[in-house]
Amino acid sequence: MNKITRENIGDHLIEFQLKMVGKTVEEAMEDKWWFSNITMTKEQHTEFMVYALPLVKKVLRCNKEKAWRTLDWFNLQYGLRIHPTYYEYQEIRKKVEEELKNNKNDTKSVDGEVSTDIPTI
Repeated sequence: MNKITRENIGDHLIEFQLKMVGKTVEEAMEDKWWFSNITMTKEQHTEFMVYALPLVKKVLRCNKEKAWRTLDWFNLQYGLRIHPTYYEYQEIRKKVEEELKNNKNDTKSVDGEVSTDIPTI
């Protein structure tokens, strides 16, 4: 297991998203139309954000608002398309906040290790 750092957090989050939808980086790279063909549901996106927000806060040592903005940029640049395309940002943000509150998922509970079953790029 490699430790998640500032240098590899982007790769880790991409691999995590692809793993959520049952794909690998290699499969995505082979698909010329990967952005149209590989999608995630709003529920999967919410689950991803619940995982990623505390991780970004811990690794980048930033507050919650900065972590949200960082993940917004990540999703804009690298994130999987959400299907159906009708996307309510505020609704998903509320769900993520509720999940984090319910799970008491703080930066202390985030494992700073990269899973061995996620291939490296």
